[in-house]
Amino acid sequence: MLFCVFYNFVAMNSKLWKYLLQPASVILLLAVLGLLYYGLNDSAPWLLLLLLVLTCLLAVIVARIFFSWWMARKTSSGEEENTVEDPLAITLKGSTKKNLSVRPEHIVYMEAEGNYVSVYYLLDAEVKNKLLRITISQMETLLQDWPTLIRCHRTFIVNTRQISRVKGNVQGYRLCIHRIQKTIPVSRSYVKDFSSCFGFSPELF
Repeated sequence: MLFCVFYNFVAMNSKLWKYLLQPASVILLLAVLGLLYYGLNDSAPWLLLLLLVLTCLLAVIVARIFFSWWMARKTSSGEEENTVEDPLAITLKGSTKKNLSVRPEHIVYMEAEGNYVSVYYLLDAEVKNKLLRITISQMETLLQDWPTLIRCHRTFIVNTRQISRVKGNVQGYRLCIHRIQKTIPVSRSYVKDFSSCFGFSPELF
């Protein structure tokens, strides 16, 4: 059963099979040569058994080393694909090691969750989400050089380029965002700045 599981795994990872096949073949060849040598010299059976056991242990160790190497290589390769440097991207850093590199225009909106901020952004035309340990006020400060990313509520920052429609009136707007069903509120304390800076009015949408 274990052999079948291992065979199916290796079959799905043809490159892993290539890397395991060579050392396994060498070990097997050494085992056969050793058995032939000691067999021709009429060595004791226990010695042949010991040689066989040691060979099997060596094969397991080598297989384990190659498997660990393969998984590490596969993981690092995936990380490299996700961290390809984009000269137009900005890096949003929290107080932990987690960060997010994204183009400002790809940010959809951000929502505060206590001392964390959920960043909703576009990746391959889909809305993704990443949670960073940073307050919404700290995030607002980080984004002050990008005027399209504005604070519209005590818990929300929105990308004005992602707004598809504005509902409500000067007493309170609600923003419809491309690709998501959720509407983003504009609190009264931000209505005046929101309207004067960007000229949003429900009648225009």
